[in-house]
Order: sequence, then C-alpha cells, then structure tokens
Amino acid sequence: MLEMCDAPNQVLHLAHPKPVPWTTIVTPVSETLRLPLIPYSQWVSKLESGESGESTSGKTERNPALHLQEFFRSFASSSADSVGDGMDSSSVSGEAMGSRQLCLQEAFKLSPSLRNCEPLSFDEAKKWLVSWGLMEWGKDGHERE
Repeated sequence: MLEMCDAPNQVLHLAHPKPVPWTTIVTPVSETLRLPLIPYSQWVSKLESGESGESTSGKTERNPALHLQEFFRSFASSSADSVGDGMDSSSVSGEAMGSRQLCLQEAFKLSPSLRNCEPLSFDEAKKWLVSWGLMEWGKDGHERE
C-alpha cells in the first residue's frame, strides 16, 4: 500500500489479484483449530438465535458480532449455501460473498508488490492465526498446539 500513497488517483481498488477457492484457506484453518465448517446461512441463524434469557447488551458484550447482524444477514441471501460459503469451492472467478470483482489495473500500474504477489495459501493463514493468538510457533519454526 505504501507504493500507492502518492498516487494521483482518487480511488484505487485493493484486493488480492490471484484469488483462490475459499476452501483452500478455510478447510485447513478449521482442521487446525478443530472447528467444524457449517453453511454460512446456518452460522447466521446460530448468531441470531443466541441465548434467549440474556439481555441484549449482555449478548453483544459477550459476542460483538451481534452488532453486525444486518451486515451478515445481507450476505446470507446472496451467497450460495455451501459449507464454508464465501466462495464456491470450485470457483476462483468471483469475490467472496458474491461481491463484484474489482478492477485492479490502476493499482497494478502503481504497485509491483500487488502485481507480483503469490496466491494465498494455508502458510499465510497460519501467520494470521499466530498474530491473532490462536496458534503458536515453536522455536523450531513449527506450529505448537
């Protein structure tokens, strides 16, 4: 993004230029965290149902995702109901959640890093998990449970 700071353009789209199927990332992450994959619409339903005895403020304090219910619900109606959702596991031509694909031509002109980046992989996702405190790296460079 630093390569784009002094761009004369008012708007530059930023997205990964080499998309991969959602399952390339989410399946190994779910296995690593030992969490089941469920259809997105089922996840939204579980989020909305919550525990009925608790006050609204108590629910949102415990689960901040509840503040974004409408946002999540808007994608539930537009995405396919496959496990993991976000992107059909066989397709790499669209964007996550059925969003329109962004034009990156102007960003490519300004950013060799964006133009030349590698497709996302589980190795990148491992770095996210470590940074979020969900996984640790041992001294030998391998993940620890």
